[in-house]
Amino acid sequence: MGLAEQKQEALRLLKKYFEEVDTLSEKETDVLFLRLSEISPDPEISNYIFFPEGAELTPEEIIEKAFRYESIEL
Repeated sequence: MGLAEQKQEALRLLKKYFEEVDTLSEKETDVLFLRLSEISPDPEISNYIFFPEGAELTPEEIIEKAFRYESIEL
């Protein structure tokens, strides 16, 4: 799966979460966030949702921020 496909899937997952947050079961939410963490290059992606610095971000802004992340290799 290429980066573009990962971004599309991540955006789809986030939109689903935001649209269905009140009706998703705990298990469905866990599965969604597990998959999101698997495909996101940024290990802090869930913090952008639950603990935003400043104004709340849209799903598109969260994905853009997460996919700009570059790990530092030591």
